[in-house]
Amino acid sequence: MLELEGAVWEAWRAHDAKKLADLTARDISFINIFGVYLATKTDAMQDWSGTYCEVKSVSLTDAAGTMLSPTVSILTFKAGADGTCYGQKVGPVWGTSVYVKYGDVWKWTFGINLPARREGT
Repeated sequence: MLELEGAVWEAWRAHDAKKLADLTARDISFINIFGVYLATKTDAMQDWSGTYCEVKSVSLTDAAGTMLSPTVSILTFKAGADGTCYGQKVGPVWGTSVYVKYGDVWKWTFGINLPARREGT
């Protein structure tokens, strides 16, 4: 799952709407680090492929996955992004993503990202 999550983050970083559409399920929703709720795939694709964020690189660490059923999985992880979103520096992020399996393919369907507390604060 971490490899798939990395691909989603890289597609977001590159503003690659086609790749994001391929990696995600038909129905998705997302809550970003600013508390913005993207209720539909259309909303998410417009936001993620837009120019709100300028990010040079992303990293994912500290991942743990849990299978809820043969077709549903949850991944938790810590992420980092070198760049800005909405003019604000992106700090460390605690993320949770839900994946669903369609045939033999896992697709991202829901996520929530929360700002992680920075060391020393």
